[in-house]
Amino acid sequence: MRKRKNNILLIILTILTIIILCSCSNDIGKNNTCENINIFPKDEESWVGDPMPYFDGEKFNIFYLEDLRNGDVGFHPWSLFTTNNFYEYNNEGQVIPYSKNTQDQDLALGTGSVIKDNNGVFHAFYTGHNPKKMPKEAIMNATSMDMKEWTKISEDTFFADEQYSGDDFRDPYVSYNEDYNEYWMLITTRKNNSGVIALYTSDDLRVWKDQGILFKNDIGTDSNLECPTLIKYGEYLYLSFSDQWPDRVTHYRIASDSKGEFIIP
Repeated sequence: MRKRKNNILLIILTILTIIILCSCSNDIGKNNTCENINIFPKDEESWVGDPMPYFDGEKFNIFYLEDLRNGDVGFHPWSLFTTNNFYEYNNEGQVIPYSKNTQDQDLALGTGSVIKDNNGVFHAFYTGHNPKKMPKEAIMNATSMDMKEWTKISEDTFFADEQYSGDDFRDPYVSYNEDYNEYWMLITTRKNNSGVIALYTSDDLRVWKDQGILFKNDIGTDSNLECPTLIKYGEYLYLSFSDQWPDRVTHYRIASDSKGEFIIP
C-alpha cells in the first residue's frame, strides 16, 4: 500500500486532466475564472521531457528532464514542478544537475524514478549517460531529505551485467514489491539485439542483483522498451513501456503475478 498512490498516478493524471478541462470550460463560459489554468507547465526558457511523478502524501512532485538546448557540454538536468491540483504548479527549478566534466558518467541525465526508504530518505535513481565513455550508460543514485537538495552517491553507480547492452541500460523504475518483500528495479536494456526489460532486486536500495529478464519484446520489432513501469491495481499487475521505434507509443501488458507471464489484455 505504501507505493500504491504513487503507482497509480499515471492513471489518474488522465482522469484529472479531463475533469479540469471540463470544469474550466464551464467556468470560462460563466466568469473567466480559469484564465490562468496551466495544464501543461514548462519553464519559459526550456522544454519538458519524461515526467517522473512522486506523491509524498500531500502534493505531487513532478520531476522531469529539462531540455535547455543551450549548447552546454552536458544536458538534461532533473528539474521539478510541484502541484496539488494539476493546474497550478510551483516551479522548483533544477534539483539534480548534470556534470560539466566530460569524463564523468552523468554528463547527461536520463529518466528514472523516486522512492522513499524506511528511514525517510528519498532516493532518485536515474540514468547516467556519457556518449564519450564505454559503456555509455549506467544506473546512478542520489539521496535527499526534502526532494529539493540532492546528494549524488557515486559509489552506488552500477553498469549492465555481461548479458545486457552497456550502451542501452537506462530508465530505472524502482518500487517496493510487497508480494516478494524486496525492492524491484526495472531497466530498459537489450539482449541478443532486441529490447528487453531487465529485473534487478535489492534489500537496501544500495546493492542490486540481476534477476534476469522480466519481459521480452513482443511487438514484432527489435525496438527498445523504454520507461517501463509496473503497477499493481486490483487483482492485476500492469506493465507499461514505450517502443523507441517505429511508433513511439505506450504499450501495456497484464499479469496476475509480478513476475509474469505478461500478456496483451
